[in-house]
Amino acid sequence: MKIKVKDLTVNYSIHGGVGPWVTLAHPHSSNHSAWAALATDLAANHRVLCFDARGHGETTATAPPYTMAQLADDAFALLNALEIEQTHWVGQAMGAMVGQALAIQNPQAVLSLVLADSTLGNPAGMQPVWAERNAAVRSQGLGSVLESTLQRWFMPQTLQHQTALITQVTQMILQTSVDGYVGGSSAMASMDLSATIDQIRCPTLVMVGEHDPATPVAMSQAIHAKIAGSTLVVLPDCSHMSYLEQPELFNRQVLTFLSRLQ
Repeated sequence: MKIKVKDLTVNYSIHGGVGPWVTLAHPHSSNHSAWAALATDLAANHRVLCFDARGHGETTATAPPYTMAQLADDAFALLNALEIEQTHWVGQAMGAMVGQALAIQNPQAVLSLVLADSTLGNPAGMQPVWAERNAAVRSQGLGSVLESTLQRWFMPQTLQHQTALITQVTQMILQTSVDGYVGGSSAMASMDLSATIDQIRCPTLVMVGEHDPATPVAMSQAIHAKIAGSTLVVLPDCSHMSYLEQPELFNRQVLTFLSRLQ
């Protein structure tokens, strides 16, 4: 389904028909289809919103750069357009960062947070890395960063043996618009929530892959330390895409966390 929100046409889907709302927010250079398994698990007792972020999937791509505050405002505008007053938020990587910003900017809208493989802000040393990736994507397309992205996102054994999963993720990456990739990159590269993250007061579950090289365990530990009352779970045998490499364990953690809030 699609809806006009601000300067965007947002692609989204809704699953389930009863219970509190849960919004699932995807990572950079991905789209909402990657949440299919969790959306199905949640739909029995929740109404689940999945959506494509600005410049991703089938949502409008506008000219970069983007900011994390802008992406959070996009999300809040979508919630308002769909008349969703409050929602639990489950986000992975960029989707988690959007959730953090949303909970700071519009705390009344966020019932709880699940923050997977996230960060408070990218270290200064990452700025040239993001700039190099963006330059490659602008000149050569998403294929130029595909192999390095997959190697950061997944364990070697996953790349070798889970062919269907890697094919699905490859298609999502390659279908991301250049503007969306560069815009999302700029939002993450410029984000710094270290001074405001402690304003988050809602129940929060922080999760991270044990071998995540992109947002290492230390980054999730920093988030956990800053959000009072939060819980930290390190998921074994997975890298940056913890929700795809350990889906049963990841989904169980989310369902258990949400069930305790009802």
